[in-house]
Amino acid sequence: MANLKSRFLGSWLGDRLMAVADVVEATTVGAFVHVVVRSSAVPGAGDKIQVFFPEIGTRTYSPFGCSGGRFELAVFLHDRGPSSAWARALGPGRQLRFVGPSGSIALASIPGPIALFGDETSVGVARSLHDIRRGDARVILEVGARANVEPALEKLGLKAELVERNRDHLAKIARDLAAAGGTLVLTGNAKSIQDLRGHLKQLASKQPQRVKSYWAEGKTGLD
Repeated sequence: MANLKSRFLGSWLGDRLMAVADVVEATTVGAFVHVVVRSSAVPGAGDKIQVFFPEIGTRTYSPFGCSGGRFELAVFLHDRGPSSAWARALGPGRQLRFVGPSGSIALASIPGPIALFGDETSVGVARSLHDIRRGDARVILEVGARANVEPALEKLGLKAELVERNRDHLAKIARDLAAAGGTLVLTGNAKSIQDLRGHLKQLASKQPQRVKSYWAEGKTGLD
């Protein structure tokens, strides 16, 4: 399926469907590359774009800082795969081609207060939430190592509670979310979301939930 989609988007018809952005800045910060681009197709808060990789297909990202003909991405360098290699090679003058923008999570319309759960792939949506709901939003991220994530959060001006993965970290996060009240926005790893919802059910949490899985082991492009 990925190869079929890649061939389609790589054709002349794909060129007509995709937007183009020019890279203004690309800075490696911890385990992330912070990318600033200029484009005529500027997303809104909570939107997504699908960046095109020849021979591979697309990878989905949550833009933030969307204004004045620019937007930003926080690309997590999770492995040595195509998206991480692409991000490491970015620099001023490069271009990215993408499908979208299109809606993903309508952050502005969610009743507050909001508690967002996610992981390293959720930094972009967390920053958008911070920008538009700064007064009534809490962010909790499960991470492999705090030291890999903290530099990016500092650069982006994003306040988030980082919880390193262990045998019972999701049970702790569920207790914190249940105590926070308000609407829960659950993002990131599909398995973590499933397990977290199980813990919340055990706690008899009645909080409204918005769920958006970004990835699952062995799968890509869930959102």
